Order: sequence, then structure tokens, then C-alpha cells
Amino acid sequence: MGFTAEQGGPAPEAELPAAGRRARRAGLRAALSAAAAVAAAAAALAFGAAAASAQGGFVDVDGVHGYAVDALAAEGVLAGTECGEHLFCPDDPVRRWELAVWLIRAVEESTRASSGRFSDVDHRRDWWARYADRLAQLGVSRGCSASPRLFCPDDPVTRGQMAVLLVRAFRLGPGPPAGFTDTAGSPHASAADALAAAGITAGCGTDPLRFCPSAPATRGQAALLTARALRLEPPPDEVFTAASTGGQHSCGLRSDGALECWGDNRQGQSEAPSGEFTAASAGRSHTCAVRAESRRAVCWGANGRGQSNAPSGAFTDVTAGGFHSCGVLDGGSAVCWGDNEYNQLAAPQEGVASLDAGWAHTCGVLAGGQAVCWGDDRFGQSDAPSGVFTAVSAGGSHSCGLSAGSREIVCWGGNEFGQSDAPSGEFRAVAAGGDHTCGVRAVGGRAVCWGGSDAGQSDAPSGVFRAVAAGGALSCGLLADSREIVCWGGGRAGYLMFPAEGLTSLSAGGSHTCGVRSGGEAVCWGGNGAGQSDAPSGVFRMVSAGGSHSCGVRSGGGLVCWGDNEFGQSDAPEGVFRAVSAGGSHSCGVRSGGGVVCWGDSVRRRLNAPSGVFIAVSAGESHSCGVRSGGEAVCWGDNESEQLDAPEGGFEAVSAGGSHSCGVRSGGELVCWGGGDAMRTDPPSGSFTAVSAGARSTCGIRGGGALACWGRGPGQQTNPLGSFTAASVSDRYTCGIRTSGAVVCWGRPPVLQAPDGVEP
Repeated sequence: MGFTAEQGGPAPEAELPAAGRRARRAGLRAALSAAAAVAAAAAALAFGAAAASAQGGFVDVDGVHGYAVDALAAEGVLAGTECGEHLFCPDDPVRRWELAVWLIRAVEESTRASSGRFSDVDHRRDWWARYADRLAQLGVSRGCSASPRLFCPDDPVTRGQMAVLLVRAFRLGPGPPAGFTDTAGSPHASAADALAAAGITAGCGTDPLRFCPSAPATRGQAALLTARALRLEPPPDEVFTAASTGGQHSCGLRSDGALECWGDNRQGQSEAPSGEFTAASAGRSHTCAVRAESRRAVCWGANGRGQSNAPSGAFTDVTAGGFHSCGVLDGGSAVCWGDNEYNQLAAPQEGVASLDAGWAHTCGVLAGGQAVCWGDDRFGQSDAPSGVFTAVSAGGSHSCGLSAGSREIVCWGGNEFGQSDAPSGEFRAVAAGGDHTCGVRAVGGRAVCWGGSDAGQSDAPSGVFRAVAAGGALSCGLLADSREIVCWGGGRAGYLMFPAEGLTSLSAGGSHTCGVRSGGEAVCWGGNGAGQSDAPSGVFRMVSAGGSHSCGVRSGGGLVCWGDNEFGQSDAPEGVFRAVSAGGSHSCGVRSGGGVVCWGDSVRRRLNAPSGVFIAVSAGESHSCGVRSGGEAVCWGDNESEQLDAPEGGFEAVSAGGSHSCGVRSGGELVCWGGGDAMRTDPPSGSFTAVSAGARSTCGIRGGGALACWGRGPGQQTNPLGSFTAASVSDRYTCGIRTSGAVVCWGRPPVLQAPDGVEP
């Protein structure tokens, strides 16, 4: 998943900052002095691994070239020069007639007709003939021969020739020597220096600094330098350039190098670190990535078998599997770490171009195009066939590769669900998942999947795609036009996304969260093994998420519960209720008259609600607490940690946690009891309006809306900045609603929301 600016060298051009804004066409582009270009380049808008809103919809361009091609397509520069439907062929050499079309369209609004300048250009046959003539008329190109006068339209353009044409077309001023070590004595040396001074190129390599003037220029390189010469706007940061899907989580790499992950986070695999990255891969329950600056591999999430202990070294790519990880080091050697039960750490030591890790095996493409696999081979998934491949992908018990010649997908290994029965036709991408496979067709860019689809992972949506990613029972694809990520399958929809705004209240449960939208709709997301996230339709006053069940109060006061009902905790009683609270395996509600009733697991007197008129109730793991109309706090149920010993005094709110309880006194003071751990029952000072107690942590909302959290929960002691209207603490994570209506979660949430630009 790494991105390289130019074939055959490092990526210095990908690291250049963009310069200036787009100038309007008015005859020739206004000349840019070297000093002005350098100043504009310092604006620090990086192209990087970039993408923009594509109007060309090309499916075969990614990374730094993707931005340039899409931007030029949006300007109408590339029309008629495509190499196929939704195809640009960025690695093909750029021909003289193609570059002539691009340059003239870039510097002029319309092309004046002129003819007869070259004997090998036929205006009756070649639609692009007027562009070649206009290029000569403007003094940009003299052709390839003076006598006879020839243009040589199909000849490839070298990098040196491209530099000269760009400098002349955009009237770039001369620049100081750039330090290229391979341009001495070249007729193109001054043009290369001018491009470098204008911030358009950094050459083809940095150690030593080179320009490669004699090397053929590719279509991708020519598009990139033309876009930079035009000073086209850099892409927005919110678009994606790559996607990766693991067991039940996914990650996307944005155009500015930022990495975002979402979905299952029970092992912290979706908590992507900050910084810029060039590659990322989502595994079973861990994630690995390559940092842009240091080129070091970093991994996070599950690490029971060392799969997140990335070694040192400079990496070009990394891939995360089931319980192991692998990466490609500078020089082409591969290294793997983690579980070695099936010898999956026996990586090739040289000549590796790319890798993809499956459940317990890994496959790669060698420099010569041969496919190689190692690790688990119980189903033949590591018996790679002969031939030349452009890509391979390792799944659960099968592997697939993209043939270089026919562009067909070839699969081997397990086929119990038909995951190795690849359809015929030409493809440009392939991704093997747990028991299914997905590919992107070469013509049209349509995504197709086959194999297991019990969770809908093979039901690919319509659209034009650049790439696909297949995980356990989840698939994602990167759209060609919007650069958004769309996902399908997953079984539990919560692993795709949850509502990021529009909630008026929320409640965090054992592995799921529920909330009420401003219109009264109940929504839940996260774990759904017992149906606890399948909120019913209707208008609700409030909802509460418990261990594996949920309850809500409808607008008319009726109760309804859903999810796990092993102990009857979802058998809501009839009647009109003011409030409800779902606990670990029991539930409690406040009737319209103020009486409290509990139902579900009766162990340790959890259902023995006291008499009296109550204004609030809270059900915890194995005990409950309530506030009587006079302000008295009272608790019942399990008292192993003295969580029932509520202090005297008046209370406005109370919350029952795992083995401790907390309440807000009438004057705003917070007080906690039980727990057997001072870290849980030692709240901060100050005035509070609300409190929520979890298994090991507690959060309170101060009078001004600021949060204060404490305890021993994993990462739950963080106090997010800003003003909050609600907060709810679970056993491993906490969620809150900002005053803006946005939901934010921290700690170890089992499910992280999908970021902007991801559609379920």
C-alpha cells in the first residue's frame, strides 16, 4: 500500500510542497519567477499520497499520481488521451502527441487551428494534429527532425525532454544549480534546474540527487509535473487514498498521510496513532503501519503472540495477518514477526516487491513477478502457481493473484465457500478475505465478490472503484470519483459506523451503546450478539444499554426491552414509566407514581427494590441505586464491596457502577462509596451536575459542561476538552455528547465510529 512518486527511484517528488493557486488561462500562463515559486512552495500544502475529487474516475491511479491525474481530468486536459474506460495507464511512457495535447490545453483556453508544419502529422486523420502544430507555433517544440520536418508523435518523451517542454510552455525563469549529479553536460540541465527552482520536481532520486534526464517519462510523471506547473489546488485532507480491512475493523489512509481506523476496538486495534503514514494494514485484532518520516513500522492492538512487536529498520510496506505481521525492508528483503506455529515467519530474504498476510500464511510478489507464499499450507494456500503476477493477496485458507499477462484472477487453496472460484475477465485489483474474495474489474471499475456471504461480505455495491479490501466477514472499497470508502457485510453493522451527531442522550453498555436522536428515534451500535443493538422503531423518551440487553421508555411511557433475556431482564413489565435503567443482567424502572420495580436476575437480592417514591434509578452490574423524592440515596443488591452503603444527605442524582456507586449532592458535590479501591471512590472537588459510574472508572460533568474522569479503566481517565451535555461510562470505554451534538468515545470502546468519508 506504499505510494511512490516515480518508478525506478525514491519518492522525492511526492514529498514536495504544493505552490500557489491556479492561474487563469489567458494565452500563455503568466511567467513564474524562481523566487516567487520558491516562496509559494513554502506554503506547505503537501501533495504527498494525495487524492482529489475525481472527475475522470480513473481506477488505475493511486497515491501522488492520483491527485494530478484527477485534477487535470477535472480541468479537461486529459480528454481523449485515456487508455481505456476509467483507465489512465500511469506507468506507460508518455508519447509526444499526448504531452502536446496536455500542454496546449494547460496554457490555452482554446486551440487555434494551424496545419502543415510536420510531414508525419495528418490533420484529416489525427484529431490531435492541431495541438502538435500549436506547440510548434508557440515555440515550445521544434519537432524531432528539421529536414524533413517531423514531429515523431508516437515516440516516448524522456524526462529531460519533458523538462524542456514544461519550461518553455509555462515560461519558467532560470534557476540556480539544483545539485543533480547526472545532468552535467546534458542539454536539459538548465531546464531541470528551472523545474526544481519552481518547486515542480525534486528529481528521481535523493541518494545521490538525480534527475534521470535520459529515462522515459511515464504518463503519471508527466501528469504530476503538469499539475504542479499549473499550480492546481492540492486535494482536501478528508479524502482517502487507501483502505484495509481486518477481522472486524478497517483503516483508511487519508491524502495528508493521516490514518483513521474504525470498528472493533476490543484490543485497541482501531486506536490509530497520530502522525503521517505511507502504508497501513488491518489484521485480525491488530494493525500495522509505516511512518512517513522515519519509515519505521509500528503496530498496535492485540500482541499475545508478538504480532505487534515490529522490529527496527526502514520499511517500504507492512502487512498484518491473523497472529503475525510482515514487512518489506529497504533493499527488498522481507521480515516477519509474531506467531510462528505454521512457519509463517520464514520470509524471503531478498527481491520482494510486495506482501500480503493472511490468517496464518503470507504471500508476496518477487521483483521478477513470481508469486511466493509461506506459512500454513493445510489447504494448499501457500502453493503459489507459476507465472508472472502484478499482485497477490492471502486470505484465511486461500490465496489469489492477479496475472500480469491476462490480468485474470487466479486463486488457490481452500474453496469450501467458492472463494477460489474467480470469475473470468480482466481485473486491476484483488483482495482475499476470510472465506470470500473481491476484485475490481479492469474495464468499468466495478467491484465483484464471491465466496462466503453469510454477513453480506460478497454483496458488493454498485459504483466505480479504485481498490477493494476484504477482511473476515467485511469488505470495503475505495470509490474512484469521491475517494470515499464504502463498506459492506460485517454482520454486526456497528462495526461499520455509528451515529456521530444528532443525539440528545446516550448510554454505554457492556459491548454496545444506545442513544436517542433529537426526533425521538432510538439507535444502538456496537456488539449485537444477542440483538442488544437492534433498537425497535418508535418515539422514545430515553434508552439504557445494559450488559447484553437494552431498554427504553416510549413517548407514551410504555417500556420495551430487547437483547439477551436469559434471566428475564428483557421482560419489561406493563404500565407507564418515567425512567428505566438496564444493568448487567437485570433492569429497573421508575413507574409514573414513583415506585421502583426491577426484573431479571434475582441473585443477591438485585430485584429487592425498596418502597417509596423515587425520582431516579440506576442499575449497575449486580446492584442498583435510586434517589427518593426527598433526596435520600438508597441502594440494594450485592454489597460485597459496600456499594450499598450510601451516605446520608440530599442527592439529586445517583449512578450504580460495577462495585461502587456515586451521587451528586444537592449542592453539586460529588461523593462515591464502595469499590474497595480509593481510585474509584475519590472524586475531584468542585460543583457537578451529573455523574456516571462504570466498572472501574467514573466521570462527572461540571457546572460549565467540562468533564472530570477518574479511576482505573483502560484509558478512561482522559478528560476530553470542550463542553459536554451527557456522558456514560461502561466497563472499558466512555462516551459523551458535546454541546455541538457530536459523540466522542475514549478508553477501550469495543466499537469506534467510522470517520467522515466512510459509508456503511
